[in-house]
Amino acid sequence: MPAIVRDHRTQARLIEESGLAWTIIRGPLIFTDGPHTHRYHAGARSGGRGAPAISRADLADFMLKTSTTGAFIHMKPLVSA
Repeated sequence: MPAIVRDHRTQARLIEESGLAWTIIRGPLIFTDGPHTHRYHAGARSGGRGAPAISRADLADFMLKTSTTGAFIHMKPLVSA
């Protein structure tokens, strides 16, 4: 696990230093095939409100909205149900 964490940190650093308009979306550990509910939280921190899982459909919804609106540029929002 330590090697994976180091790899993720290196990836994030390279993206952050790229000069591009980047967003690194973070999610919970579990992704489900559940329905598209439009009910999720996104932000710098979830404050412990979020569920430990999110549907792939809701995560995709957030990713599409973020990429088309320009929200969360140069941020790493945590998305949770």
